[in-house]
Amino acid sequence: MNTLAILFASIISFFSGLFSDSIPVVMGKLPIGAVVISTTTESIPQDFEIVNNKHVRYFIRDNTLYYRYNQLNVGVGWEGQVSTVNAHVQKFTVLQDMPNDCSYHPLAKDDVKVFSGYEELVGADVNTFTVIDGSYSKDKNHVYYLGKKLEGIDAKSLVVGNIVNKTCAGDEAMYIWDANSVFCGSRLLAGADPETFNPMTSSLAKDKNKIYSWCVEVPRTSSQFRFGSIDVSSFSLFDEYYFIDKNDVYVYGDGFFSLGADPKSFKNLGTGFSRDNNSLYFYASGKIENGDPDSFVKLKGPYSKDARNVYTFPRPSEKGGTGQIMVIENADPDTFEVILDTEEGADSSREYARDKNHMYYYNQIVSGVDVKSVRVFPSVPAIIGDDTSIYIVSRYGDITKAVNVDDPKTFSISKDNPKEAFDSKSHYSISMAPFEETTITKISN
Repeated sequence: MNTLAILFASIISFFSGLFSDSIPVVMGKLPIGAVVISTTTESIPQDFEIVNNKHVRYFIRDNTLYYRYNQLNVGVGWEGQVSTVNAHVQKFTVLQDMPNDCSYHPLAKDDVKVFSGYEELVGADVNTFTVIDGSYSKDKNHVYYLGKKLEGIDAKSLVVGNIVNKTCAGDEAMYIWDANSVFCGSRLLAGADPETFNPMTSSLAKDKNKIYSWCVEVPRTSSQFRFGSIDVSSFSLFDEYYFIDKNDVYVYGDGFFSLGADPKSFKNLGTGFSRDNNSLYFYASGKIENGDPDSFVKLKGPYSKDARNVYTFPRPSEKGGTGQIMVIENADPDTFEVILDTEEGADSSREYARDKNHMYYYNQIVSGVDVKSVRVFPSVPAIIGDDTSIYIVSRYGDITKAVNVDDPKTFSISKDNPKEAFDSKSHYSISMAPFEETTITKISN
């Protein structure tokens, strides 16, 4: 084996056990399974010291600083490269830590230089350099975005808006401006007015003339708007879901959607519903015709009702629901109740409800059961029952078959072992297969 091959093998062997996802250690080895290619020309001993102990990016050995970049490839290990950092090790400080799944380089400095990852941030003033947030930093002369100098912005008159606690730099838009210009990320917002600029969320902002979302001007006029256009001067954030101006209420998705609600009496009722003094609304579709805001109540699971209607979402299917709210046709609001709401982590097939006439799964009637005596079994969502029979249901709520048991009225599933069931006469085993494949078998009388 030639010298280069021996060197490469020794490097791979060393790095095969280094980086663990939990990292509060100070000394250690590369973990098994890592695939790291070194850009250094010497074999790296196995002892090292971690510079910052939250996420391993920088480490030291023999008074030399190294930087690891790229991130964890789940199921494979760390894939990337390790480079030396030309820094004064004893004066080196990490200014900004990055989670392992971030592809952006953290910022650091010694007594002479500022670094973005392993590269020197040329021209940065080490004495005045500070990190603003995960994306922006500055010194007395310049402003930087993701470790790159921004041209055309004045560090001395800098204003930072909407700092967000981010898990990874660059994940969310952030606005920054000086006396003359506004930037979103590294992009200059041409024509934006810094004097009146107002960030409302991490992505949405306005000035005296325009509204911006993710660095792009948002159209303010639409035939869909009740008054034809958004009034920018009174436009403001109502809460995390809604915006208002003096005339209307808006939901923002691909663009602004007008609810046509009265902003003065508007209230967010939660789970997509809202109201004003006269009407009931759903965020994705606007006004609910014949809705009664005064009697509206949110029920368990996917259901809501008022004195006139019962509301839910389309039944889940192989193609998925539309996300639109629906009125359950002919459902009786007075007697409508949820049989079992979804528990955390439970399957959606347990979202059953009933009124005096029918059993429901979302917006669909479940036929073939006795409404008065129907019951569900939380530990086995594939099984429901009534006083006449026990039923196996599909994951979409339909009854697929009836199961003959000796006494359906007393049939119950063991709380300690959901693979066992009993009635007043017999003992049964349950297969716990996926929904319609579930079986119930009599073991003994």
